[in-house]
Amino acid sequence: MRFIEGNPLQDVAQWANFDRWIDGLNILSRVGRHLHYSHNLPQGVLHRDVRPSNIMLPNFVAANHNNSAGKWDVVVLNYDMSWHTAARGGEIKGNVTEVGYYAPEHLSGDRQKARSTLIDSFGLGMTAFYVFSGFAPPPAGSGATDWDNLLRQAFRPDHRLKWRSAPERLRRMVRAATDPEQSRRPEVIRLAAEFELLLHALEGKRDKIPAEMWAEELMSRAEEAEYSWVPGRSEFVREPRVGRKIRFTGLDREKNVTVDFENVAVESTDQASASRTWPNKLRESKAILERGGWEISKDSQNNTRNILLKATITIDKLLEDQESVIEHLRLGLLKVRLD
Repeated sequence: MRFIEGNPLQDVAQWANFDRWIDGLNILSRVGRHLHYSHNLPQGVLHRDVRPSNIMLPNFVAANHNNSAGKWDVVVLNYDMSWHTAARGGEIKGNVTEVGYYAPEHLSGDRQKARSTLIDSFGLGMTAFYVFSGFAPPPAGSGATDWDNLLRQAFRPDHRLKWRSAPERLRRMVRAATDPEQSRRPEVIRLAAEFELLLHALEGKRDKIPAEMWAEELMSRAEEAEYSWVPGRSEFVREPRVGRKIRFTGLDREKNVTVDFENVAVESTDQASASRTWPNKLRESKAILERGGWEISKDSQNNTRNILLKATITIDKLLEDQESVIEHLRLGLLKVRLD
């Protein structure tokens, strides 16, 4: 057996000089690609014990001191619980102090599910949770009653980040990877690709970002409040109150992002005032958005009951001047955010 020098991720993630976003995402993406490689070997090797104590970083300390390459190189240890096509697939017995890293099928005795590559997606997701929270997952794993709350605490909004929607996107990713229902988890290669996309966004390599990610970032920056992702679609929605709805949609084929905003009159709305002021408000909003490079749809209109605003921005314009686009978006939406 080869001796591996270095430090386990379990320790490194606790160090003061460890950057959870840059260091963490680089390491997690490499682990994901390592697992994908082993899954695709002729014998189809699964690890089934992915956790921070089994991820060795041989060069992290030296690279920090010498500013050398290889800082995020990983060696995944302890394939003792692994399974491959020639293995017998016996019962799993792991470290009870880290049982939260084990997928439910580890403990259920379901051998068929225990032979799925998605079992390693669970371990990688829980490892990401450790990297960003600083503590191990609860013994019940994602079955814990407060699991969603723990995820929100681990991935809190951070206005210092250059990509504001990164915590929410990563929270959803980890939640999907650790879903108790195995069939709903993404494969490890999908997780690795998502980690890398977030790195591109955080490091300013925005030309690699798909329209769907831009849509979420615009929602995050325009509203600065909780919003919802529409599963299976490139849409993000927020409904701050009855009758008021904002939706951002990213379209990769068209290489643009569309915002739809609707504000409907409520019972307390002064109809006389609305009919007098709403046309001006919509006109002012459209002018602000156009100055920021937004193209206004002909569907944008108003009457005594509602204001409907629809506008589109190209990815090229976002790459050219993201901050200006966002500032004009915020100001334009503020004009039509009426009560």
